[in-house]
This record gives sequence, structure tokens and C-alpha cells, in this order.
Amino acid sequence: MKTITKLGVASMALAMCSTANAATLTQTGFDILTAPADGNSTFNISVFDGAAGYEGVGQDGITATSGTFGDGTVLAYNFITEDPNDTLAINAQNGGLISTLTTADTSFNDSPNAVIWTTTDPSGFTSTADITLGTTVERADNVSGSIDISGLASGQIYIIYGDYRGTPSIDLTMIDALGIAPNITLDNAGNNDFANDEQHYVVEISFTNDLGYDSIDFTYNGSGGARSQFTGVVVDGVVAIPEPSSTALIGLGGLALILRRRR
Repeated sequence: MKTITKLGVASMALAMCSTANAATLTQTGFDILTAPADGNSTFNISVFDGAAGYEGVGQDGITATSGTFGDGTVLAYNFITEDPNDTLAINAQNGGLISTLTTADTSFNDSPNAVIWTTTDPSGFTSTADITLGTTVERADNVSGSIDISGLASGQIYIIYGDYRGTPSIDLTMIDALGIAPNITLDNAGNNDFANDEQHYVVEISFTNDLGYDSIDFTYNGSGGARSQFTGVVVDGVVAIPEPSSTALIGLGGLALILRRRR
């Protein structure tokens, strides 16, 4: 029988505590949802549990696109609209991870570009949607928000937005509230706009969070005026499993040593 020494137990505990950690923030996907010259086409969005995803339309030489949010289920979403006071308002929200979206802009328009299923099974986007009006806010430039990732080990962020003959993009910053780990930034995500048409897009941002980051702040940068259009944000991820502290591991090592001596 192999003898476990006190030094061996301590070394094993410290080795378990020094598992390699990492944190990343990258763009991993980009799809065109619509590309009409007249800007009047709609696209489909579902956050219904088990059928979460999107479906675009093919126009003007651009192939129709479709995809799945996460594994077909999502942790949170926030879709916006315009209220009678000409400010941003929540169209649909769930999960509690995404902050209220804000912008310094005013005098919005809203349009029915997105067709959204939230509590109804889309059945391949053939059933009646839950939300069909006021689903895309125009003149919404510099839309900002924050996503709570403190309980997630990894995940995906899907941002749904549009623009007309411009160069829209998303800037993101991964933040440790204690300031121990340095900020991780990703600028100009989803900035490959096509010329001459009004498009809507979904950009996918993936992250890993092994260093205890708390949030990902983001800002949508549109071309300004009626060109800037925003629909919402969807988040999926893997919930983090807390690791035992070094003190707890050393305590377990001490218990193992006592048990060995009692044999």
C-alpha cells in the first residue's frame, strides 16, 4: 500500500488549487437576417425553451440564414421597444442577467422587423408569434447594457441589430468588479455591414470565465439617425460550479492523514 505523507497531502492540495485558469471574449458567429433595399422584410426570433433560435430571409443575392441560440434553450433575453414617451422600453425580458438597455438618443421610431416567440412554441416559425409590433427600435444609436456573468463559467451572447449603408459594430468589455483581473475588451464585433441595403444581423460573442469576472458591458455603435436599429440581446451559458478553497482542500488533506494514522 502506498504511504501518503503529510508533505504529499499538502502538495496534492496545492496542486488542486493551482488549476490553470483562463478568461476569453471573442466573436464566434455572424449572420445576416435581412438585406432588403426597401427595409421592409421581417425575420424570426425565438427564445422558447427547446426551440430558441433565429431565421432570416434571403434577398438581393444574400442567402437566407438560420441558427440556434445556445443549445436551443437560453438563460436570459431582453428585447426593447419605444414607449409613448419616446424612450426605450422593455418589449420582453426574462432571466435577470441583462440590465435595462439605455441610450442617450431620443426621438425613436419603432418598426415590426422582428417577429418574436417567447412563450409560444414557434413550430418551425409557423405558429402565431407572441410579439409582432414595435420589435425593432430605429434611431437607437449607442445602445448600452451589462450582462451579469458572475455565476457563469462560459457562455454565448447574441446581439440583434441593424443598419442602413453604415458601419455598425459592438464594443464589449469583460470586467472584474474587484479590479484584480484586467479588463478584457472586444471592439468592432459584427462590423461587416453590406453596402446599399438595410440589413439586420445577429452577432454571437462567446466567453469563458475561469477567473471570476463579474460582467460584460456592451455598446452598440450604429451610423446614427434612422440608420441605427436595435432589437435585443439573448444570453446562454454554463453555470459555474464553485471550486473548493485551498483551506478546505488542506483540511481534507489533514483529515486523510488522521484517518491513515488510525489504521
